[in-house]
Amino acid sequence: MNNRRPRPGAQFPSFAVTVDVAVITIVDTQFHILLIKRARAPYRDCWALPGGFKGPDETLEAAARRELTEETNVVSESGLVQLRAYGDPGRDPRTNVVTVAFVALIRDLAAIRAGDDATDAALHPIADVVSGRLAMAFDHERIVSDAVAFLRRDVVTSDRAAPLVSSPFARTELLAAFASLDREPTT
Repeated sequence: MNNRRPRPGAQFPSFAVTVDVAVITIVDTQFHILLIKRARAPYRDCWALPGGFKGPDETLEAAARRELTEETNVVSESGLVQLRAYGDPGRDPRTNVVTVAFVALIRDLAAIRAGDDATDAALHPIADVVSGRLAMAFDHERIVSDAVAFLRRDVVTSDRAAPLVSSPFARTELLAAFASLDREPTT
């Protein structure tokens, strides 16, 4: 007779935790998003949100800040807001991965430079992502779409997401950027 008790948690499948950061800015009255080009598989040479695996001794927000800086040279002193978690099976072909996405609305992104496991880092019009014109790695198109919906709902219509604005955008700038996004043709 086996009297051994199973390890706590042994009956649950293991999974990894990652973070992704949707850094949004306004360029010429249009929303743009900071993306990196992946240097490694899976999705090598595809555009993705800055992000990566959370270390065992860091908080989710600390991991998001670290990954953002390592991959893009962008430092977010404040203004990261947790968007939501994504854990659909198969979202990452390497293993079962749950990612926690963050949003940052930052005015000045002058010192963008690819680093760590990114071969490029650049701003792209959000309309190109949400319309599918710019192919994205993983489920990052969905995360970007959710970030836009969050901004529309919580930044424009309430003060709930006020921490997002590290350098204040005028309400008129935000409304003009949303109007521009709404005018984009859909495919």
